Amino acid sequence: MSCKQAMAASAAETDWSQIAELYRMLEAIAPTPAVKVNRAVAVAEAHGAFAGLVLLDAIAPADVEHWHLYWSARGELLYRTGDCERALAALDRAISCQPNDSDRRFLERRRGEMAGGA
Repeated sequence: MSCKQAMAASAAETDWSQIAELYRMLEAIAPTPAVKVNRAVAVAEAHGAFAGLVLLDAIAPADVEHWHLYWSARGELLYRTGDCERALAALDRAISCQPNDSDRRFLERRRGEMAGGA
């Protein structure tokens, strides 16, 4: 399969169910926090934010407490459920994890967007 064949024509055409299934299979052999968070995001894209949050909730807190990507994913999914207060708190937590400058700027901008729409 070429790279072109592996890419969806648009974000809307991405096969998130297949991606979630592949992450489930990967998690069975490599259950790292990164794989678990990526699976949760893929599941959220395929089946909704609540489904993704269930998977995020199952990750051991000690494995992700200082990882900004976990907190930013959590914030985005909470925002999608309408829980703006907890979404903003999750983004605050992501920012407090001292991400690199590029990620910090993105998180601050996204937090501003969420706060403006809250």
